[in-house]
Amino acid sequence: MADATVEATSSPNMTRVQPVFRIEYEEAVAHYVDWLGFAIDWEWRREPGAPVEFAATIQAVSVLTEFPEYEEANRDR
Repeated sequence: MADATVEATSSPNMTRVQPVFRIEYEEAVAHYVDWLGFAIDWEWRREPGAPVEFAATIQAVSVLTEFPEYEEANRDR
């Protein structure tokens, strides 16, 4: 039987972490752009009337928004 123990030989080297938040567009813009000073990198809408998904950055920090509830609700259309 093989030994299931794994030994780490070095520490992981993470250079970037990008959280994804589920938040309404207007609330996200008010918080990240207007209050904290983030800049919107890109915006995308799956179809007309769908929620906007976007990425915003300030210095070395980026955040993404997503709306999976919309995708689930409109899957069978």
